[in-house]
This record gives sequence, C-alpha cells and structure tokens, in this order.
Amino acid sequence: MKQILLVFPVLSMLFFGCSNDKASSSSEINDLCSCMKETDYYEILNSVDFEKMEDRKYLREIDKKMQGVTPDSKENLTAIKCIAKNVKSLLAKYNDLTDDKEKGKFIRSIMTEMINNECVAALMDRIPYGKLEKELGKNSNNMSLKDMMKFLDKIESAKDFKDIEKEVDKIASTYVDTPQVDMPNDNPNSSDSSMDYYNELNDYPMD
Repeated sequence: MKQILLVFPVLSMLFFGCSNDKASSSSEINDLCSCMKETDYYEILNSVDFEKMEDRKYLREIDKKMQGVTPDSKENLTAIKCIAKNVKSLLAKYNDLTDDKEKGKFIRSIMTEMINNECVAALMDRIPYGKLEKELGKNSNNMSLKDMMKFLDKIESAKDFKDIEKEVDKIASTYVDTPQVDMPNDNPNSSDSSMDYYNELNDYPMD
C-alpha cells in the first residue's frame, strides 16, 4: 500500500507536467511539484545518492526508509489529496479537447514540461551521467558512445540501403545477445543459483 502511494505522486509528475495553448496547465504543474515537496517520500528521493545505487546494502536502506513512511500522516494525506486535485483538473482539460491534433500538442507538451519542471529537473541534474556511461561501457553487450558515433558515420556515408543493412547486421551480431534464463531447480537441496535470486526478492517485503 505504501509503495502504491509513492508511485501515485511520481507518475502524476511524469505524465501530467504539461502546458498547452488551449488548455494551459502551468499552475497545476507548479502545484503538483509543491505537493510532492510536502511528502516524506520526496525528501527521501531527493536525498538518494546515485553514486551508491549499485550497493545492495544502500538500496535496502532506501527501501527501509520508504517502508518507514506513514502515508496517512497529516502532511502526506494533505499532499496526496492536493496531487489528486491537480491531476483531476489536468484530465478535465485534456477531456475538453476534441481535436486529435490539439491532443497531440497536449501530449507533446507533457514531455517538454516534464523535463523543465523543477522537481524532475532537480532529480535529473543529480544523475552521474559520466559514471553511468562508464558502467554501461564495461558490459560487452552495450554500445559505447564512441562505437555509436562510428556506426552513424557508416550509415551516413552508405551508398545504398544494402550497405545500411550490412552495418545494422554487424551491430546486431556484436551487441544484441539472447538473454539466458535460469530455471529454478526442483531439488530443494540443490544450491542452484536461481534460488539465490528468489531469496533476494524476499529481502524486499511487500505490504
């Protein structure tokens, strides 16, 4: 239940951070961000150290903090109701649009305002992109930025579509790998690694 209440405000910000010529929603979006700031969840999320996201112990600490939040506290209850009010207003404005093109503009503006919104922008600015790129580059199945640039150079200089297909096939054979799924061992006495996976899941209790 607590996790659901957390997802609600986050999704609200992601999907309804929009403004439009015929259905302006800038006031609701500002209010949504203000609503989120009043929740204990926002304080926890805003304190997350992305440099430690690979540390399982740290992730458990974050999960424990989330579990410790009291959703029905006066502050959280007021914030959740505030979010509901503004999301309802945005949905009503969208529903008033009858032209598909206007609805398309409305949806596109969601993406723009989502990035520019204070709450989301503050979170994105804290992501260590350089470290993320290095970590991705360590995996042989991930294309590095340098390799991507080389690939695009070849596509740009291709003489015909067959050359493009050839380059795409090279990339596919190099970086695309079929995931291997380990099935659980029926033997309860077995030390099958897949059982360790299920044990890890149990470390994160659900309400």
